[in-house]
Amino acid sequence: MREVDIHNLQVRAANLQAQLDEAANQASAVVGALTSRTQERDELATRLNICEAALAALKADGVKTRAELDLTTQRLSKLVAELNASNQSSAASQAEVKALGSEKQTLIATLAEARDENRRAVALHAQTQTRLKAALAAERERGERLEAHMEALRADHAAGLEQARRQIAAIDQSLAQVGQEREYLSGRLAQAERSRDEVSANLVQAAAEKKDLLARLKEAEASRDDLSSKLAQAERFSKSLSEQLQENEREKESLGTRLSKAERDNVDLASKLQTALDAAVRERDSLGARLAQVDREQTELAAGLLARQAELRELQIASEGYLARIDAQARKPPQRRLFSSFGKQQSRKSPVKDGVVSMKLNSGAGVEGFLERLGPSRIQGWLYRPDRPSEPLRIALYDGERFLCSAVAARAREDVAQKRKISGRCGFDLPVPEQLLDGKAHTVDIRLAGTALSILPRPFLINLSTQQPKS
Repeated sequence: MREVDIHNLQVRAANLQAQLDEAANQASAVVGALTSRTQERDELATRLNICEAALAALKADGVKTRAELDLTTQRLSKLVAELNASNQSSAASQAEVKALGSEKQTLIATLAEARDENRRAVALHAQTQTRLKAALAAERERGERLEAHMEALRADHAAGLEQARRQIAAIDQSLAQVGQEREYLSGRLAQAERSRDEVSANLVQAAAEKKDLLARLKEAEASRDDLSSKLAQAERFSKSLSEQLQENEREKESLGTRLSKAERDNVDLASKLQTALDAAVRERDSLGARLAQVDREQTELAAGLLARQAELRELQIASEGYLARIDAQARKPPQRRLFSSFGKQQSRKSPVKDGVVSMKLNSGAGVEGFLERLGPSRIQGWLYRPDRPSEPLRIALYDGERFLCSAVAARAREDVAQKRKISGRCGFDLPVPEQLLDGKAHTVDIRLAGTALSILPRPFLINLSTQQPKS
């Protein structure tokens, strides 16, 4: 089931990458098309401005030519008037008449030539104006086609943006599915915790069975075989869990490598996308964070499994010790009495009845709690950290500097939960180790496992022994 979940995450990551690549290509194509069309429109506008400037220049030349023609016509009219005046004057000489006649012919020829040149200029101006109007109409038609094409490009761009929005919505849906998978993993973690509680209940039941074995020696062998089979089954289950955990770690490392590579590729791609795709990149980063959170939950599950394995090992060690004690006690008379005596810390005149004490634990170790019993057969009490009350603590029992055993303070204590307003899973109850039941004095100390911090105000000098009762 876990392989299928990881494969689904990988498929969703690949689909997300493909969607981002497609959106980037579409955005790049749209931007390139818009840039090309903008350049063509600018070129057409430049050419249109050049044509309009040329047309204005031709118009100015036509006006100038018409002004010159009008000026020449006025001069000719003035000369004709002077000539008529000269003809009417009888005092004018023949030479002057001939000169004026020749000048008149010259002026008439010049006027005719100017009129011809004016006609040619007017025709050229009309022809040029016609060509410019045709070119202007063509440019306007091309500009209209360009505007229509730009409108189509804008529509394509809007469609691309709408598609990007739909892709972002699909990414949101994928993230919602990832959230559902995280809830599923949380459910599996809760199931593992319930399994751990069941194991704790089984441990309590095993303790009850061991007490029953003390009362019924005839059934000791059958119960021992049953307990051995259960321990073997627990070892096989623990080994299977360890292998599954190692496989999950390898898959997690592979998935982390692929996610890191995908993250780098996405970062390189994000620099080329426009502002509209930034939201999708942030959602991808959020997906990576949620995957990291799933990895942390896997790590916590692995820690819980390791704690369960440690508890199973402790159960095995305690069971072997009890079985050895049962075998040893089966060879002795059935009745015996346990006595406990304390040394320097306790008075011989007022011994603690049945090994019950009420000692507040050392707050300098960062814990709060009480040691309620130390012997003759059990060590009981409770403790927790004030800053992390829901975190079970592991304690270790020492004889001087020699390690004897360890246990997890995770038993339910309703009285402590009601009084201290905490979860209440902070109690510990472990059997007195066989090494302390030799009738000799031992300096007993209880510490936080893995540290040198003692949770007792002072070590106990204790002497636990077995004696025959008086007849």
